[in-house]
Amino acid sequence: MATVDSSSHALPKSFDIFDIGAHQAVVALILARIVGAGGKVIAVEANRHNAEVACENKELNSAMNLEVIHAACAAQSGQIAFSLNDHVADSKRNDGTKLIDSVSIDDLSKRYGRPDVLYIDVEGYECEVLRGVGLTLTGRPDCFVEVHKGVGLEIFGGSVQKLMTFFPESDFEVFYAAQDSDDYNKLSPNDALPGERFFLVALGKQK
Repeated sequence: MATVDSSSHALPKSFDIFDIGAHQAVVALILARIVGAGGKVIAVEANRHNAEVACENKELNSAMNLEVIHAACAAQSGQIAFSLNDHVADSKRNDGTKLIDSVSIDDLSKRYGRPDVLYIDVEGYECEVLRGVGLTLTGRPDCFVEVHKGVGLEIFGGSVQKLMTFFPESDFEVFYAAQDSDDYNKLSPNDALPGERFFLVALGKQK
């Protein structure tokens, strides 16, 4: 179980965050402290055990502005085959499956309101998750995406090129960092992105 430092300062306005692939909600708890009582964090986690621990961590930290949802994020809400080894099922890894609930980010936005920030870590399922975010992205939220290039992204038919189409230059300013670096670089049209897993930040431009 986890507790977090309570010294963080809340933002001065209502501020909402979707944490997609929230594991046991440690990051979600930090975010909940940051947004304060006026904001909320919606944490979505597909693994049942992790979701249950996330709920316990929420109670331990009295994080009333955090909601944990046990589901997989996908392009559409409904049900999806999920591997017994904790990833969305695919045809290349035969490790057993079960059906679990799925939810799209757009449906989360309809239920909770559009977020100010999207935080996405879905083990290679990034492009499929982003296919369900068209309505939400019209609000130009700031987005953090862990891009699993070479370690899952391609298995689900994704690519860096496809992922980048969700963040057009007209709407977002994009930065990236290699997996072993804390330095974020602004993405220019001719830049070559890292050849392995990396982190992407897309900051929504003011309308």
